[in-house]
Amino acid sequence: MSKLNFWVPFNGDFELLERLKSDFADGINGNRIEGIYFPTPQEYFGSARVVKEFTINDAKKVIDFCKETGFKTNMLLNSSCEGAEWYSPQTVSKTLFLVKKMKDLGLSGITLTNPI
Repeated sequence: MSKLNFWVPFNGDFELLERLKSDFADGINGNRIEGIYFPTPQEYFGSARVVKEFTINDAKKVIDFCKETGFKTNMLLNSSCEGAEWYSPQTVSKTLFLVKKMKDLGLSGITLTNPI
């Protein structure tokens, strides 16, 4: 099969990004990596993924790397259910602040999961 586009999870290992760049940036057999996805920085929200600490500075490093490599970026905003707190003015404000900040850094997209 060819002409498939893959999204690769960032596991906290910045050496992995360099390996993806060197080994897969030009694709393999007509398939290519379209982008990298990563969790929400933990200073804002939890994550449904088990990763070591991931900060806004880490997100910036991933986004900057992807911009220079030509990969897109996607932030997973999919922490476990926050209950009614998810809709509080404080949480909505915090979420919008984070989305704007990430957009300003060059984020390509967001995957949002809200079990409510």
